[in-house]
Amino acid sequence: MLFSNQKKYSFPLFSPCKSYDIILMDMEMPQMSGVEATCWIRQHFPDSQKLYIIAMTANAMEEDRQICLNSGMNNYISKPVKIDQLKSVLQLE
Repeated sequence: MLFSNQKKYSFPLFSPCKSYDIILMDMEMPQMSGVEATCWIRQHFPDSQKLYIIAMTANAMEEDRQICLNSGMNNYISKPVKIDQLKSVLQLE
């Protein structure tokens, strides 16, 4: 993925002109949160692209899940990520 955890580099690398299948969004990045990044993506990408964003976080409380979903993310998995959990979220099983 082209998304950097450095705020000044993140968005120039991530362009609405490109096609992305999925975004695995870390919630605890040094320069900005995954919620901030998701809000930016939802504001700058056309609805027609319908980017699928999955939150990845060590915070496994229901409130954390709701924050992720309310920010525009499509799904949520807790870290450490298990392959079966990722497959389930991606509906590969």
